[in-house]
Amino acid sequence: MSIENSPPDEWKDETWILVLTSVVSLTAMPYEDSKDIVAGAWSLGQRRAELLDRPFWPGEDVVHPLCIFCWWPFKPAISEDSKRYTRDLRWELFKDVSSSKMELRRLQAAVPDELLRMDTQQLFNLLREEPAWNFIHLHEPTG
Repeated sequence: MSIENSPPDEWKDETWILVLTSVVSLTAMPYEDSKDIVAGAWSLGQRRAELLDRPFWPGEDVVHPLCIFCWWPFKPAISEDSKRYTRDLRWELFKDVSSSKMELRRLQAAVPDELLRMDTQQLFNLLREEPAWNFIHLHEPTG
């Protein structure tokens, strides 16, 4: 599939997925699958749009969770502690989410709504000031 010659606000989901997968493949570790990463970020992004009570837009809503987990290269620096923690934890959270509803629920349970509601600047301020382990936890989903 090739990238459409149209502005991003006119891209179809498939084009967004192709672009996001391409960017993520540059920052993913060799053992991390870009398909799972984008699927998980897509789901978190959809939840973010719902929490903000507005339409879903991949260019903002999917990028937000990719930033949280240090897969998005075009972001401000965050604390080394937060970066190390999220990089150590992220694959355990995202692995198999594209093929397992249980793994997707597990990811969703680990990312608090408060993080998804934040605007991007608030998110980076938080990740610079507080270690990520204060708000991202690996645990089993409820329900």
